[in-house]
Amino acid sequence: MRQFIIFIVFILFSFLSYSQEAEETTESTIEKLERAGAIIEKAKEKIKETKTEKEVPTTKKFAIPKEEEEEAVIKKRKPKPLVEGLKPFGYDIFNLMPTTFEPLDMGPVDPDYPIGPGDEIILYMWGEVKLYHTLTVDREGKVFIPDVGRVIVNGMTLEGLMNRLKVVLSKYYSGIKNKTVFIDVSLGKLKKIRVFVIGEVMAPGMYNISSASTLLNALYYAGGPTLKGSLRNIKLIRHNETITEADIYRYLLYGEEIGPRLNNGDVILVPPVGKRVALAGEIKRPGIYELKEGENLKKIIEIAGGLEPCAYTERVQITRIVENKMKELVDANLREILEADSDLVIKDGDSISVPRILERIENYVDIYGNVLRPGKYEFKPGMTLNNLISDAGGLDKSAYKFEAEVSRRKLALDSSTPIIDRQDSIKVLSVKLDKEITENFELKENDIVFIRQDPNWIFQRNVTIDGEVLFPGTYSLVTSDDRLSSLIERAGGLKETAYPEGIVFNREGIGRIDVDLKSALKKKGSKEDIILEAGDHINIPKRPATVSVKGAVRFPIFSETEIELAKETNILYIPGKSVNYYIEKAGGFSEDADRKGVQLTLPNGRNIKPSKFLWSETKVPPGATIVVPALKEAKKGIDWGDVIKSAATVASSFVTTIVAIQTLRRY
Repeated sequence: MRQFIIFIVFILFSFLSYSQEAEETTESTIEKLERAGAIIEKAKEKIKETKTEKEVPTTKKFAIPKEEEEEAVIKKRKPKPLVEGLKPFGYDIFNLMPTTFEPLDMGPVDPDYPIGPGDEIILYMWGEVKLYHTLTVDREGKVFIPDVGRVIVNGMTLEGLMNRLKVVLSKYYSGIKNKTVFIDVSLGKLKKIRVFVIGEVMAPGMYNISSASTLLNALYYAGGPTLKGSLRNIKLIRHNETITEADIYRYLLYGEEIGPRLNNGDVILVPPVGKRVALAGEIKRPGIYELKEGENLKKIIEIAGGLEPCAYTERVQITRIVENKMKELVDANLREILEADSDLVIKDGDSISVPRILERIENYVDIYGNVLRPGKYEFKPGMTLNNLISDAGGLDKSAYKFEAEVSRRKLALDSSTPIIDRQDSIKVLSVKLDKEITENFELKENDIVFIRQDPNWIFQRNVTIDGEVLFPGTYSLVTSDDRLSSLIERAGGLKETAYPEGIVFNREGIGRIDVDLKSALKKKGSKEDIILEAGDHINIPKRPATVSVKGAVRFPIFSETEIELAKETNILYIPGKSVNYYIEKAGGFSEDADRKGVQLTLPNGRNIKPSKFLWSETKVPPGATIVVPALKEAKKGIDWGDVIKSAATVASSFVTTIVAIQTLRRY
């Protein structure tokens, strides 16, 4: 239909175009077109000139928020790995935001914290006298207490401050000595100190941080060491002297504190990284590690968490750079190194690999077939065939109890005569399953024992029958050629209410099978009398009283809502009636019905096409289903009314457009 509409539109459009071309073109219209063409050409030249001009990029400066700056520092840390798949150990800890590890601006503090200028002291007295003062230590290290005066507190610990204030205040408040006035001292806001973080750090510079900060806190503020910076030799310099060398590994591996509390003016220096090696393979924590002077193979394995259980300790391989010219391999016995007092010297840039043990199992024998617990078992010297069968739970009931097969690898007599032919590499032995023989037949490592199934053994095979038989249930097949008729007999035969034409016969792995039960019972042993298999399920239904009709029929007995819900309708069965009778009872064919495609599904599942010859028609049995398919879209006829209506609408639109154009031209 769509092609036909397009054809009509094309004819109308060609006609209108021809009429339009037949008119004379006025001189004013031609002049307008010429001016428009000139303008278009000028525009094209302007565009070409614009494209040839060199564009100058502009930049816009803007302030980066603090959080974005921190994220930028973290992104800056992401490096290319020094060894593919391995990362330098310890640097990831500095990827967290500095505020995560910022010390508190207010107490409590550790007992050794020295009070100094800028600290806030909270003094509280209660009892006979109630006082509350917030005191700030001035630049001279003193605090001013109202009604008491100035007191030197610089350098004191919190405990020392408490004792000092008790002595001073007891001169003014006698209740302190008589224990009728009580005193408590704590720290409020802590002072800020200025430290310098320099060397190989992400953001070197000066930082104002809390006086409770440690070396690690200062490193976090500076973004941490770069990959070129050391984690194991960080210097804390105070008054031009190195007072400690911090090792971040000690903190990461053992939780030890890193250096003392910082003082105002301290300098933290991160030098370039020292000896660095890569450790891969069967290690608990593979990575790239920095080693201090005197640390070698044993130490790096300890730092990396030790060996995995599946590590092959008879060998360790080191790839080493030689004189900045080439690489060479160094192999060593890892087990001997770990057990010895000495150590294997590791050099800067070494790449160490610990291999994995083989997955192959050697000390086993295998038994499979008709035993209770087949599988691999540990081979023990002197192990006999009887021992293995016993370990496997013994023979099962279906086992062939007279002989077993043992497959054994043949080994070369000496290294000069290897086995080349694959067929000669395996030796197959037949062993009688006599107790005396099996107790004396010694197995060898990797032997494979096969226990066959008794060829005369028959497994119990069951079928199920239910429905209209006297004794429904599950029956065991007696022989390999038990048939349907014999099962019906064992089930007591059919009831009077049985409908043999509607038998439902399902087979595992196949589904429903078309079976003619009447013929099977009448001609026992014939092809209609199907041979049963294990898992078959037979259902004999009751005689139905209706015929089902579904598909493209009108369903006169349903309302519009019920038609949407119903997929079929049931018509009362009348003996001798044909397909057309039941379709008419269902309201007849619908407009989109495929009258030639009607199918009749018999009660036993067989599909047939109804036939008609002269006055003879296919009779419909009870329980059958009549299926009336709908015509496919491609087979439906063309609705010429819709075609003409669509063509007229398109033509009307074109005519309206042309009239409007002609009207505009007149003006």
